[in-house]
Amino acid sequence: MFAPPPQDPPFLSNYVYDHHSDVYVVKSCQHERGRGLLAVAGESRVEVLLRDSSQKFLSLTPIASFHVGATAIALDWSPEAVSPSSSDNWNIELGVACADGNMRILRKTPHTPPAGEIRVFGGGTTGHSARISSLSFSSAREGMHVASVGEDCNLLIWNLSKRIKTEDDPDSTMDIADDKQDLDHAPTAYPIPFSHPLQDVIAHDANARVLLVADSRGTISLVDWAGAEADEDAPDGWSRQRVVELMDPRRVAEGITGVRTSGVPMNSSLGGGVDWKPDDPNIIGATYGSRWMIWDLRRVQGGKPVATGEGFLSGGHRFRWCPTDENLFAVSTTSPVPGAAIKVYHISFPGAPRTYQLFGRPHRVRDVDWLTELPTSSNAQTEELQTRVPSPPWLAVAVGRKVYFVNALEEAGAINEYAI
Repeated sequence: MFAPPPQDPPFLSNYVYDHHSDVYVVKSCQHERGRGLLAVAGESRVEVLLRDSSQKFLSLTPIASFHVGATAIALDWSPEAVSPSSSDNWNIELGVACADGNMRILRKTPHTPPAGEIRVFGGGTTGHSARISSLSFSSAREGMHVASVGEDCNLLIWNLSKRIKTEDDPDSTMDIADDKQDLDHAPTAYPIPFSHPLQDVIAHDANARVLLVADSRGTISLVDWAGAEADEDAPDGWSRQRVVELMDPRRVAEGITGVRTSGVPMNSSLGGGVDWKPDDPNIIGATYGSRWMIWDLRRVQGGKPVATGEGFLSGGHRFRWCPTDENLFAVSTTSPVPGAAIKVYHISFPGAPRTYQLFGRPHRVRDVDWLTELPTSSNAQTEELQTRVPSPPWLAVAVGRKVYFVNALEEAGAINEYAI
């Protein structure tokens, strides 16, 4: 007798998004007016998906596509992003860092061309001299500012308030314009040096003055960049704005002594990841090596974490707080050793995580993020459905060329009883 074909795990949604090229980044919009938006970035294209509120079960609809022409490394949503579910005057706006050393602002509105607008900045000698690791929008000052970090040990703050030339604009370098205000301006960047390669930068809506910056050696700095003096002649002017430094003692000890206490090589690309709790700016989580850590800024205690636990023995890559359930967080790894797997933890029972195995070896998870809830609808039937049926926390998981969606309330072997 032939064995029956393998069935999909019950925690996986029937909806699967096929990007048709390898997916490297998935990012959900957590800003209030942009809820329900999900960006999927691959080798040369960034797609924007919108959760479909008309469907009973999980479903997403592509609403924008940007051809960036390079592999995406990191992206972040602009605070100005507005979901079509929130307003007819919607605004798709996000920033993406690519492997070609450039960063791009992607924007699409009802008034832009169907392909949207792509504005390029940060390349050549004006930006990072090594690979860009992460970028984040900040609304601490008037105008648009983007922070980026890289393996060159620098945090750059970009002022994008002035107009940047789009890829479709004609070359006007030989033209003489009467009105200088109409000229395109290259954005200016303020560098903040660090001692080690940087891998994450995050801004929080509730604490806009501060940026969270994490390096590869297990140190996390909170930088009050908005209060810094932009005086390049002042020695260590930017350094004085590092208000708090947190650390993973084990990872720092590894960097100093050269002795590994985990199964992850110190020069591994599995450097770890950091996240800021969406509903509480005092809580920070991270994964370094085979462990995860949580810090509480109300109890700094010398920068040491208030809680730690075991993640993936092969090394963690992403730490993600759930925006819809304050008690959950997820840890993933890009190592193919455990296969395509993620772990979801409950803060009350951190020693008993749920492990969701999507696929076995040699598959691996490239990126993961939680979906945000849809904006409240005025439709009475929709409100009745949302009141009657619990809405589970969904994880978007990038594996190969596809994005799978995991119901984090499902047990293995359980029947899927949750709808959105």
